[in-house]
Amino acid sequence: MIWLLVYKLTGHCKRCGECCRKNISIFSNPTKELIEWAQARGRIRYQTDKVLLFESYCPCPNLIESEDGNTSCKIQEKKPLLCSAFPDTLFAVNEMLGLTPDMMLLEGCGFRFEGADKKDL
Repeated sequence: MIWLLVYKLTGHCKRCGECCRKNISIFSNPTKELIEWAQARGRIRYQTDKVLLFESYCPCPNLIESEDGNTSCKIQEKKPLLCSAFPDTLFAVNEMLGLTPDMMLLEGCGFRFEGADKKDL
């Protein structure tokens, strides 16, 4: 049987810029060496023997930070699809690895993914 998990996106962008300052990487079948490397360079958000979810600080050079704490993008009209489609791009997270889209959101993000309805295809 084939099925699909369907999440409902709620919330809004708070213009905090965290998604432009930090990078989240997914590694499958992490080795001991990779885990040690990740521990030394960032924060491990989730780990099993099949997957490692790693957060690192890597600010985008196009991020503009204003004095009031809001952020914007220097290349707003030309920014990559990965950025302009955020957080919808998180729906591609692999359920087989035990990850959900909410696990990919950064702390303080105004978006949330609610529920997971299992739909048969």
